[in-house]
Amino acid sequence: VKVYQAKGDYKTAFDFQEKWVRIDKEINDLEKIQKVKIIESQLELAEKEKEIAEGESALKEEQLQSHKIRNRNAWLIAIVFVIGILLLFTAYIYSKTRKLNATIRLQKEEVEYKSLKLEDALLSIEDSLNYSKLIQESMLPSLDLLQSSFADQSVLYKPKDIVSGDFYWINQVEEELIFAVGDCTGHGVPGAMVSMVCFEALNKAVLELNVTEPKDILTEVRNIVVNTFSNKDKSLNDGMDVAVCKVSDKTLTYAGAHNPLWICRRGIFEQSLYDLERVKITQSRDLKTSFLSIKASKQPIGKYDHNIEFDQTAVQLMKGDLIYIFSDGYADQFGGEKGKKFKSSNFKELLINIKYLSLAEQKEKLEKSFEDWKGSLEQVDDICVLILKV
Repeated sequence: VKVYQAKGDYKTAFDFQEKWVRIDKEINDLEKIQKVKIIESQLELAEKEKEIAEGESALKEEQLQSHKIRNRNAWLIAIVFVIGILLLFTAYIYSKTRKLNATIRLQKEEVEYKSLKLEDALLSIEDSLNYSKLIQESMLPSLDLLQSSFADQSVLYKPKDIVSGDFYWINQVEEELIFAVGDCTGHGVPGAMVSMVCFEALNKAVLELNVTEPKDILTEVRNIVVNTFSNKDKSLNDGMDVAVCKVSDKTLTYAGAHNPLWICRRGIFEQSLYDLERVKITQSRDLKTSFLSIKASKQPIGKYDHNIEFDQTAVQLMKGDLIYIFSDGYADQFGGEKGKKFKSSNFKELLINIKYLSLAEQKEKLEKSFEDWKGSLEQVDDICVLILKV
C-alpha cells in the first residue's frame, strides 16, 4: 500500500488497503471464531466434567445409599434372626418351665404329704415321750422319804432330752435309809430304758434279796444288770455309774462305781478316821469349814473285764453336814467364753461358795450357774444332783 502511495497510484493502494482490511477482518473474525470455539470447547469440557463429577457424585451417593440399604437389610436380618432365636429359646424355656413347674408342684405335694406324715409321726413320738416322761417321773421316789434322817433335801433333775438316763433312788429298810444317784449309759430313750433296768435292779437287790451294805448292793446290782443284758446271741455293754449311801444311826456308809461322794461340814473332819488314799479333805483357811471327797471305785455297774470288790467308806455325820451325790452331767457341760467343760473342780468350788444358802436356794443357784455357763450351747448330758442336809 505504501509503495503504491509513493508511486501515486492511490487507487491500487486503496484497493490493497481494502483487501488488507477485509483480510484482517477475516483473520480477526477467524480468531474470534476460534476463540469462541475454544471457549465453547472449554465450556463443553467443563460441562462434561461437571456431568462426570455429578455422575460420580450420584454414583457415590447411589453406592452409599446401596451400602446403607445393605447394612440396614443386614441389621434387619440379624434382628429377625436374634428375635427368632429368642422366640425359640423363650418357647424352649417356657416348655421346660412348665414341665419343671409341674415336677415342682408334684414334688411339693409329695413333700407336703410326707411333711404331714412326719409331723404326725413326730407328734406321736412326742406324745409317747411325754407319756414316757410321766412314767419315768412317777417311778422316781418322793424326797419325803429322806425326812426321817435329814433336816432338808433337794434335787436338781435336768434331763438332756424329754426322758433321762439319770435317776435318783430312795428306800427305807427298817431303820436304814438307802439312797442312790445313777448315771446310765446314754441319754434320751436308750438311757431311759437302761435306767429302768438299773432302777429295778436296785429294788431287787435291796427289797427282794435284802442286801443293805452299799458295796454289796453294787455287786448284786452289777450281777443283775449283766445278766439282764446278756443272752446266748447278744451281749450289751450297757450299765451305769452310781453312788449308793446308807444312813443308820447318824453313820453314813458309801460305795460308788465311778460316782463319788462329797460332804461339806461346818467344822473339821478328823483325818485319822479315813484312808487318805481314797478320801481327800480340804479345809478353809479359817478352819471353820471343810470339804470331804470320797473317791469311787474305778469300775462300772455292767460288763467289765476286771471286776474287783467295791470299796466302802463310813462317815460319822454331824448336824449341818451337806451331802452331795451326783452324775457327771453338770461337770461335763461345755460352755463359758472358750466353750470348754465346766469340770469337777469348778463344780466343787461352786458348791463351797453356796454352802450357806438354803437347799432350795442352792438348787436355784446351781441351775442358774449351769444355764449361764452353757449359754447358747446344747446340753450335753443328763444332770442329777441330790443335796441333803443333816
